[in-house]
Amino acid sequence: DVMQVPAVRAREEVDPTGIGDAFRGGFLTAYSKGADLKTAAEVGALAATWCLETIGTQNHSFSLEEFIARGDDAYGNRARVERFLAASVS
Repeated sequence: DVMQVPAVRAREEVDPTGIGDAFRGGFLTAYSKGADLKTAAEVGALAATWCLETIGTQNHSFSLEEFIARGDDAYGNRARVERFLAASVS
């Protein structure tokens, strides 16, 4: 099966350095905490976009709530993200 997850629209494209690493980091973190493949890809795509919006590879920062809210705006995935986060804590 093929799955397509659209990119999150960047507020401003500043620097593409590190977006692949950011995607992999987001994807692998979510997947290792129990997210399904689609949700993990969405988390990775959002992490990549956040990286694209800043200069440098590790200069972006956000709170968990900011990340969840922006992902929900892009994908409508708040419930899925909160479910795997809750499962990873318990």
